Amino acid sequence: MRRSFFTFCFLSGMICFSQEVVAVSSNNCDQTSNSDYIRNRLIEQRKVGDTTILKIGIVENCEIIPAFLAKYNLDTLYLSMENVSLTRAACVCCFEFELKIIGIADTTFVLDYAYEIIEATSSGLTQKTKHESLLISENKFIFPSLSEINESRLVNQSDGNGNRVGIWHYYFDGTDRVSKTCYFVLDSNGISEQLWVVLYDSDGRIESVCVSRTKDGMKYTDCISGEEYLTWIQN
Repeated sequence: MRRSFFTFCFLSGMICFSQEVVAVSSNNCDQTSNSDYIRNRLIEQRKVGDTTILKIGIVENCEIIPAFLAKYNLDTLYLSMENVSLTRAACVCCFEFELKIIGIADTTFVLDYAYEIIEATSSGLTQKTKHESLLISENKFIFPSLSEINESRLVNQSDGNGNRVGIWHYYFDGTDRVSKTCYFVLDSNGISEQLWVVLYDSDGRIESVCVSRTKDGMKYTDCISGEEYLTWIQN
């Protein structure tokens, strides 16, 4: 059945084009990965004739029956997903969906993904829509890949104001052995913000990996042991 955003575009006065999700396929439910540490992400995007093919990885209820809608406006592709299943399982899975969409001029767009979540509030369970920009990434984990951790071409760099950016190495006192590797970016105010940190023992083994995240406006940190990290990253 053809689903479109024509009514929305008309009421909002936005310049919209006709987009249609013409095919959806997915892998089987993957419950082996810890869903708390899996990111929603864009895995691949390409153009074949007049069809745009997107492959996305998302964490959703095991009983999902997805209904996708696509709307392209200016430089953004707005992709929404509604779970139309009449049942909900007491589990979540890591899915990879491949979508074929027609009516998109090119693939140089920002991908805005909208989906429904259930939140517990003082007045009971509430359904709300959450938006996030899906960035292209082969790494499904929120934790950095080994190649990111071991990046050594440019380290301990600062911007013109002395703010740390990129990979930074810290060392055990009086040695050249790395004790800690951090990754910094500049926040909206131009101040260094640490995204992740890896701690090592004196023999160079990973002791722990921590990543900073923002959820519902709150910042918090997730950490796992080196043993857990190496087990997950190799799966």
